[in-house]
Amino acid sequence: MKMNRRKFLKSGPVAVSSLLAAPVPGFCGGLSLREPLDQRIGDLVNWIKRGFAGGEINLLSNLPSGKTYGGTDRADLKNLYWLQNCNLFGMYALMPYDPVLAGKIRASYSDWYARLYPELPEKTEHYLAVGELPQHTPPEGRYFRAIVKRAELNGFTVGTETYDPEVTGQIMDADPRTLFKSGAIASSLRGNQKQAMDYFEKALSLWDGRGFRNSRMDKHAAYYTRHISYALIAERILRTRIPDSIRIPMEKRLWACQDTDGGIWTNYLADGSYPHFSKKTNESGPLALLAYPGTGNFQK
Repeated sequence: MKMNRRKFLKSGPVAVSSLLAAPVPGFCGGLSLREPLDQRIGDLVNWIKRGFAGGEINLLSNLPSGKTYGGTDRADLKNLYWLQNCNLFGMYALMPYDPVLAGKIRASYSDWYARLYPELPEKTEHYLAVGELPQHTPPEGRYFRAIVKRAELNGFTVGTETYDPEVTGQIMDADPRTLFKSGAIASSLRGNQKQAMDYFEKALSLWDGRGFRNSRMDKHAAYYTRHISYALIAERILRTRIPDSIRIPMEKRLWACQDTDGGIWTNYLADGSYPHFSKKTNESGPLALLAYPGTGNFQK
């Protein structure tokens, strides 16, 4: 699908509409979406807060329930604390709703980061997803991508991500997350709007009416809710507008994947069912919060 650039270059902040009122029968557990958006957001905030209260340390764990949709017990993910993917996103997402809790997560995040990864730059492109420019200047000629470092501590795992292009290569055309985050968002916050729009349009072209086609679909044929959140975050940072013919179905898909307890399922299939490995994580939850005006700390 070739996107017309003129459809996107509308300036000004994006307003939240009431497009979530209509039901979406049979999709993602069959939730009707009759609840107003503010109630859904409130349920999601409470889900994140409950997970924090039940954690072992003052961080948001990857998988608070420890269970996948198929009922598989994933103690490794319940005891995994991603500093950036869960806690960086989480602290910003919670700020408008519970600044005290957001402050606790921020303090704990900083403490663990300093202890575990003193050799890594504190500011990396993960900050771009919540609107903070890095404090350091990236090395000339290098484009940063993610690799994982972990440290085993007292029965749980604390990890973070930094970037090394020599390990992971370039942004992939079939990867909506890197196109939106490391491509569109990063380019916009660095002042290159043309490049940002190029990445943005390329990512949107992966939308097939049900979700964003991605490089992992040959393995498990599943869509990711986080790709929808990244699209909406990128829309705000680029100060553009996704055409309603795409935007309305996207938002319905995202919120139809909210479970009755408030959490957001990570994956769904084309028929609306969940694969057995789908989870409710503190990546998918905070990203959904950051997708909406009034949340996050976006700066230009």
